[in-house]
Amino acid sequence: MFDNNKVYLGMSDVKVSFDELVLPKGVIARRAYAHFMSPHMVALESPTREKLAPSPWKTVRGSGDKIVHWELEVDLTQKPEGAEADDYVKTIVSLLRLGLSPQLHCFLISSVSFASKAEFNDSEPEVSLWETNRVLVLKGAYDELSQSTFGWIAENLERCMDLIYKHYELKLAVSSLDEVHFQQSLPMSLVLLWGALEAIFTKDKAELRFRVSVMISSYLEPDGGDKAYLLYKKVAKLYNERSKAAHGDNSVKQDTLLQTYELLYKAVEKIFEQNSVPTKESLERSLLG
Repeated sequence: MFDNNKVYLGMSDVKVSFDELVLPKGVIARRAYAHFMSPHMVALESPTREKLAPSPWKTVRGSGDKIVHWELEVDLTQKPEGAEADDYVKTIVSLLRLGLSPQLHCFLISSVSFASKAEFNDSEPEVSLWETNRVLVLKGAYDELSQSTFGWIAENLERCMDLIYKHYELKLAVSSLDEVHFQQSLPMSLVLLWGALEAIFTKDKAELRFRVSVMISSYLEPDGGDKAYLLYKKVAKLYNERSKAAHGDNSVKQDTLLQTYELLYKAVEKIFEQNSVPTKESLERSLLG
């Protein structure tokens, strides 16, 4: 379906209160409904080079059951030069989860609009599962999204997308914030988030625990003082947990993951606000200022 100029993402878990909203870069959000049902079948013989697995195929209890509440139309001709189509789609969904609601779930992707019933029925749509079930589900502020809720996305989607594709460390951060929703292992999720923090805040490989902790603190609390010191102590403690997870300790608690998620979220939020990824020089100036 990525051979098409457009794809349609089936969005679930949060509804929209409007019929259609045009966003930058050829992205359109519109109300739609689809109930995706997939009964399970099992073949008990191996396929051969000549043919698929021979019958009988046995139907079994259980099914996949996904409901689409609205769709996102994505114009793939608008993707940055050199970007892969599937990566571009994932990045848009990641930004929507950051800017709208972490509850958003994109179960399905289609070659045809779910909202266009006549076109859907008269064509041969290709519909595939896109995202797996989430392990970490964070509650958003809204169960229904209005046009005003999309305000930040409408104003900043194009700018943030350009920034992401110009800076690998920011792209890693946005991707990491998204991947933890689907990661089965808490320790691996923690290492994932800290890998993104280190990419932004350690431009060389000096003693990492102190350097990354003090750089994050000076970036998020540039006025210094007690707030910066208390944040430094908190970050250093979280980094200790990251080190334990990286070395096979399975005692990581979910609260540690959530605190680290919040830390990276605040850093990404500030980067988008300033429209700039911090450099080694700017971090050192902030620290010594």
